[in-house]
Amino acid sequence: MIGFTGFGEPFLIPNIVEAVKEITHKHYVIFNTNLTSSKIKEFAETIDPKKVVSICASLHIKELERRNLMDRFIDNFLYCRRKGFNIFVRVVAYPPLSCEIKKYTLFFKRFDIKLKFDPFIGVYDGKRYPDSYSSKELSAFGFKHTEIDEFHTKGRVCNAGYNTGIVGSDENIYTCSQIHENIGNIYKKISFKKKLLKCPIDSCDCPWFKYSVFLFEKALREKKGCKNNKYVCC
Repeated sequence: MIGFTGFGEPFLIPNIVEAVKEITHKHYVIFNTNLTSSKIKEFAETIDPKKVVSICASLHIKELERRNLMDRFIDNFLYCRRKGFNIFVRVVAYPPLSCEIKKYTLFFKRFDIKLKFDPFIGVYDGKRYPDSYSSKELSAFGFKHTEIDEFHTKGRVCNAGYNTGIVGSDENIYTCSQIHENIGNIYKKISFKKKLLKCPIDSCDCPWFKYSVFLFEKALREKKGCKNNKYVCC
């Protein structure tokens, strides 16, 4: 499976539709996109939805409102859904949004679009998140404390570089977006690691055990000494 996630908007790539058409002859793809590109409908018309595992539509509410792109986002979302794509919406739980969540949830409900939230990772108003969410903010975004704890990854087992990797714009493959260790190239050999590593990152924004559940659990089955993501590396 090839994922077009991170490192910017994939639909800014000039030949993205043609590239995905070729890739899906033999492989499956997964997408993360802001869903505002003029190429979205061409993509939906050209690509077999059975070859697309999922499309994560990243909803940047305030930016869409500022640029008058909300209608386009909704139209493209509904179009992809009608075409049979497994598409869903994710919203970064930026702290200032917490007081308006009910309004936006009801707005998107009119289109049968459900909003799901991912914790904000970073600093806002001098506070570091996700640890600084108040109880009121956690409730507004529908978070549990255990979900926030999932972003405390340092010392936990990770399958980055073992059966997953990040393809950079330089065509090289790296362990993950925060461990910039080269493990190969898409046109040459990929040297995946033989052991799982312990995450060295204090606050990771892409824990593979959360976003790549199948491959993480597969790695644990292969490394039988690792029973869960809090064990030391195998």
